[in-house]
Amino acid sequence: MTSEEKLLNIIISVKNVYKHFLYDEFEEVDYLISKINIFLDETIIDNIGYLKNVNTEIFTNEKYFSESFKNNKYRKYIEKNINNSKAKDIKLNYDLIIKYIEEDYEIFNYLGDVTQNQILELGKINPNILLFLDNINDELLIKLLENNYLTSLVIDGDILESDIEYKKSYIYLHKQDYLRNSKICNLYINGLKKYLDSDIFNYIHLSDFARNNVELAKYVLNINPKLLVYTGDNIKNNKEIMLKMIELDSGNKYYLSEQLKEELK
Repeated sequence: MTSEEKLLNIIISVKNVYKHFLYDEFEEVDYLISKINIFLDETIIDNIGYLKNVNTEIFTNEKYFSESFKNNKYRKYIEKNINNSKAKDIKLNYDLIIKYIEEDYEIFNYLGDVTQNQILELGKINPNILLFLDNINDELLIKLLENNYLTSLVIDGDILESDIEYKKSYIYLHKQDYLRNSKICNLYINGLKKYLDSDIFNYIHLSDFARNNVELAKYVLNINPKLLVYTGDNIKNNKEIMLKMIELDSGNKYYLSEQLKEELK
């Protein structure tokens, strides 16, 4: 394994330590620390500046330490020298990035110049790379939607972990423009259906746009009508859907719009 690959493994593991520690998943934290412990070797002496791209607290704060990690001489080297080291920008080759992109979409930023075909191949594996792209053309988005239904979640956005990051992205700022393309919109809705097949209750966390889509609402309510409460106003104003919902449970009259209440008297 090259020094670049070891460095990338350390960086990915470091970021994951913080995520699991936040949720008290200490077995996973211990596993990741042991993994970092293995990858630390003499190459880190020349590469310490690259660690400035991530939070290096795990190398200095004993709450993260195992006994072997605490005594690792390269961890001690990092602890002693990290503050005085000059930050270095990470640039890695495409073959290395595509090998690990499924684990961490943020490593997309470590690529230099990238071709449309490379973006497509990386996006098929982890469509979250779309968060880092500007001027995404419709053709690329269609291909990604066709190859990975989870692309729909990136477009939808609200269910992603990093709301602040997402709302700064080009795809969020131009979401409505993309969804005016009927092919993109159809693929997006079909992708959400596939995603909801694993857990229909994830519908609750989708965007207002998704929860106001009639086709998706029909799909969801046929599986679990109780999710009516989470649909948007477009659905609660849809006479066809609401008549069916009232037929299933008369209590659903509560969700009728005033206009529909008048029509159905």
